[in-house]
Amino acid sequence: MMVKGEENLDVMLKGLPQVKVDEWKSEIKQDEKGEEIFEAYGKISNDEIHDIKHEADEWTEHYMKVTHLPVHDGIVQALMKDAYVMMNSMFYKTIDDFWGANYEFIRAANAEARKDKVVVDIYETYQKGMAKHYFDAMDYFTENILKDNEEEYVHLR
Repeated sequence: MMVKGEENLDVMLKGLPQVKVDEWKSEIKQDEKGEEIFEAYGKISNDEIHDIKHEADEWTEHYMKVTHLPVHDGIVQALMKDAYVMMNSMFYKTIDDFWGANYEFIRAANAEARKDKVVVDIYETYQKGMAKHYFDAMDYFTENILKDNEEEYVHLR
């Protein structure tokens, strides 16, 4: 699982500077949750990981064009819904007995990711300022859309 997980992570990070990718993977391996991360990525099939990568790249390309807009803007929030669906889908594939990313789950995940040096650096490598904008936009989505519509959203994949 670990080797397959690392290979899948390589697919997801393809196109970013290799020196950065190596640094991030090294940091993940040293993290106490590193093994869990590689095991989770190892649960994704070869076909699925390439589809996920394509979808994520398209999303990122669109998102980089709107980071100048306020986080509550409709275009930004439509992309947050897309990001939520991609994340939820990924969690269904990688977490056993997953019931959907509800309000509390996304709030906690976003707060944790905001403090995760690797996650922040990945966003910042795509575009300076993207990490803060993304986390603020996802917080807005979580509080203003997901919170009162959990039942509708948790099943989206």
